[in-house]
Amino acid sequence: MVDANKTKEIRNLVFVLSASVIAGFLFFLGLLYFYGPSGQYLINNVVLSPESLHQLSYTEGVKKSTKQQLRFAFDRIELMRWDLSSKTWKQEKISKELYQELYAILLSGSKNVEASPQINDLFYKKLPLSISIYVKPESFSDVMESKIFQTMQFAEIGDYFRVELIGANAGQEWAYFYRSGIYKEVSELLLRSTSVSLN
Repeated sequence: MVDANKTKEIRNLVFVLSASVIAGFLFFLGLLYFYGPSGQYLINNVVLSPESLHQLSYTEGVKKSTKQQLRFAFDRIELMRWDLSSKTWKQEKISKELYQELYAILLSGSKNVEASPQINDLFYKKLPLSISIYVKPESFSDVMESKIFQTMQFAEIGDYFRVELIGANAGQEWAYFYRSGIYKEVSELLLRSTSVSLN
């Protein structure tokens, strides 16, 4: 009689523990589904503000020879565009002041959109304008050169732009946004403020 009760109690305990693990796993999947990389994003939470560029400093990786962590800080902002005449990518530095103007444009009226295959294809039909924020090692500059921290791409067709998500683990993840006339407005800003010719 005692063995039958113990067996029943153990069976109930195993059932409760199993149900708890399954419920926790389902809850985790729900969170991942609703708040994962395909969720909704606010533009000011995705794009680095001009003020945060001065404070940008983080640790990533370790220098093998000394076992010290590599610390990175803001380096520069660059425009990358496809030059039709030379059929090559052209890069040009842009100032923090120009980035401040660009940031103000992005904050005004940009709406987050779900990334459909049609929207994603717009970034491959014609080569987009890309603006990248670079970081450099604060020390150990002999270990590596500057690297891209975040990229924004502006599709020439369709009034869409996308921002690379910082810290995305599984490859390159993007947040997509819509703003009427964004490509034209960004192009005009860059033409007015730099020596860039976009044609």
